[in-house]
Order: sequence, then structure tokens, then C-alpha cells
Amino acid sequence: MRNENLLRERCARKIREKLGLKHLPEISVITKLLIAYDGEDSLHRLEMLGKLIGIPKGYYGRFDGYLELFREEYIQLFYEMNHDAPYHVRLINIQVSDDGSITSAAYNWLFFGMLRSGEPFCAVLFFMVNPAFGNCGLSHLLKSEEIALAMSEHCAFIQTYHDKDNPDFIPALIPNLQEGFIFCPEIRHKEESDGWNKGEFVHLRKYFSADNTIKSNVLFTDGAIYESPAQNQEIIRHLRSLANLKFPGESIAKVKTCD
Repeated sequence: MRNENLLRERCARKIREKLGLKHLPEISVITKLLIAYDGEDSLHRLEMLGKLIGIPKGYYGRFDGYLELFREEYIQLFYEMNHDAPYHVRLINIQVSDDGSITSAAYNWLFFGMLRSGEPFCAVLFFMVNPAFGNCGLSHLLKSEEIALAMSEHCAFIQTYHDKDNPDFIPALIPNLQEGFIFCPEIRHKEESDGWNKGEFVHLRKYFSADNTIKSNVLFTDGAIYESPAQNQEIIRHLRSLANLKFPGESIAKVKTCD
């Protein structure tokens, strides 16, 4: 709890400085269990997240159901899942309150299921930080809440992914690496008509048991090689050195199992 309070205070100070607020804003973290999908509207109405600043119309997209979205983004994990076991989705929503106005500043959607081995797992379906609150530490706060929630659900691991052509690849990836997430080798992302698409995304996992933890080598296009998770800080420094690239994520050529 103390670490969470420190994270919130740090975020509040950065938000006040960035937005020129007179007082420290209040930051609330709301976690909800989503029971039914509302097919009438997009994510706006589903959880009434509040008016977001500067988000293009249709930014959130639509999907037919949580299981289908999970299948689309985690095809390999979908096949490893026990489909006779129940699953559920939770929302973590960070709200910023200042002078009576409340804004949804960041949120993520987490899918909880069961592997055929009987182990529970968590997968990040969707993650977003409102651009108005970018570089204010909210990604770290979300990640901390995500890990705490997965631990409370006794998950064996959390899995997440990032698209290499995301211009915000580095700030999106860093909170994961700083929390000990591991680059996953040879993870299948989507099933395409021409076979498995392995090159456009990187998948990461945080394991909660040392018995399950894996190690991998991350190979960059410039020849650099680092081991994850042991050299996650070196990976962060190397990525930051490539921040001038339009798509720095594309500098990751391959992730493979350590010999």
C-alpha cells in the first residue's frame, strides 16, 4: 500500500506540473468486474469512463465479446486455455479529479482464464493512457495495480504484448521491464491466412513463481544481444538510445530461448 501511495503522489505531482494546476489532483484507482458485454456501444458507454481529451472518434474500436478479442490477440494462449473453465474480465480505471471535474486518465482490461494444466493466468486485452496525461507515471501505476490484481487471483503469470510499429513502444514497454517481465520467445500472436505472424509483435510475461520463470535472448538489428530478465535495464538503455527512430520497436529482430 505504501508503494502505491508513493506512486499516486508522484503521478499527481507530475500531472499538476504538466497541466499547470493550482493544487495536487486526486487520483483514484477503480477496479470493476465486467460480467456482460454491452453490444450497443463501444467502450465509452460500457463503463462510462468519462470524457477523454483529444481522442479521435472510434479510437476504442468495437469487438463482439471478450473471448473473441482474447483469441485474436493471444491465439497461442487461447489454444492452451481450458475452455471448460470459467473466465472473466476486469477493468482497472485511473481517474484524475481536479476542482470537481473527473477525467479517465488511464485504464486497462485484463482477461483471467485457466490453462489446461490448471494454472490461472492473466492477459492484458487493452491498455491506454490518455495523451493529456502522458509522461506522468500512470503506466507504472497501472502496472502496479495489474500485478497486485493478478497476484490476488493466484495467477501463474501475466502476459502482455506490444506492436513493434507503435511510436510509443518504449514508454509502453519500460514499466513491464522494470517490473521483471520477460520477453517470450517464439510466441504466436495472430493466425493469418499465410501462416503464423511472429515478427510484428513482442510478447512478455511476468511469472509469480521462480519454478516457472524462463530466460530469453533479445536480438537487435544492430547486433546487440541481451538476456531477459537479467539484463532488462540494459535493454531499456539500448532502446532509449534508439529513441530517435520513428518505430524503435522494429529494432528488435528476434527473441529466442537461452541456450
